Amino acid sequence: SIAVQDALMTAYTRSVLVASAGNAGLPNEYVPGYIPVPNYPAAFSYVIGVMSVSNAGVESPFTNWDVKAFNSI
Repeated sequence: SIAVQDALMTAYTRSVLVASAGNAGLPNEYVPGYIPVPNYPAAFSYVIGVMSVSNAGVESPFTNWDVKAFNSI
């Protein structure tokens, strides 16, 4: 909602915002063969979206992901 986005933008001026990228195992942006599913608030450019990885540093199969590293929507 606009109210949540406004609150997050205000919080951004005072802190670092971190949120889960999501747990649907889907990309946050367009990839051929996938329907993009941006997860908010992590998809906002002023929020750091974090993904899940295994102990070996490999992305978990359930985590949402970006096509390009350090991408912001």
